[in-house]
Amino acid sequence: LETEIGTINPVKLKLPIILPALIKLNWQDYFGGAAMAGVLTVIGEGAVTKDPTLKLENGKVVHCPKLGEFLDAFRKYYRGYGQIILQVNVDDDGIGVPEYAIKECGCEAIEFKFGQSAKGVQPARICKGGYEEALKKQASGLIVRPDPSTPEMKKKFEEGCCPNFYAYDRLPLWDTKFMINRVKELKAMGLKNVYFKMAGYDPKDLETVLRIAAMAGV
Repeated sequence: LETEIGTINPVKLKLPIILPALIKLNWQDYFGGAAMAGVLTVIGEGAVTKDPTLKLENGKVVHCPKLGEFLDAFRKYYRGYGQIILQVNVDDDGIGVPEYAIKECGCEAIEFKFGQSAKGVQPARICKGGYEEALKKQASGLIVRPDPSTPEMKKKFEEGCCPNFYAYDRLPLWDTKFMINRVKELKAMGLKNVYFKMAGYDPKDLETVLRIAAMAGV
């Protein structure tokens, strides 16, 4: 069942299998095992948020050593087969995760994620740091509910009454022109392979993304 995928930078596989995105639980063995088995595996969206030392400047990622650790978990056992792919959603792309991953971490493959596939909903993540974290998430561009920036919510917080805040990922609004240019841009930086992931859309939208993939060599 050994095979090869891709044209410009082909990827050899021991098995034609892709392990789904993960960035929780035992990611060390998950990625390492994928390398040993010679298959594809994916680092899940929002991976940079797992790094407590994450730093952004002017809205872009400038420090996230954890991302290198995720990639190294696979690279440590890489034997010429398989590939580790960094998945990015529209929010990751907006804060420059692809650029940081390529330039600072040597990332060779990125997967652009269109929505939540089979789940049918966008992920909602609780702001564990409460009010202060909710404000930071909102400032970074995420949708936060309830809105922590209102005078009413600030007053409630000061009075010691604070609800659970949830940060929501946005649906991608990438179009054909943007995606084709984006792929070219990242490949010029050294990215070898690009993947798209989507499902749960109208047939016309699926067709559009398939056409973009064909034109961009994805």
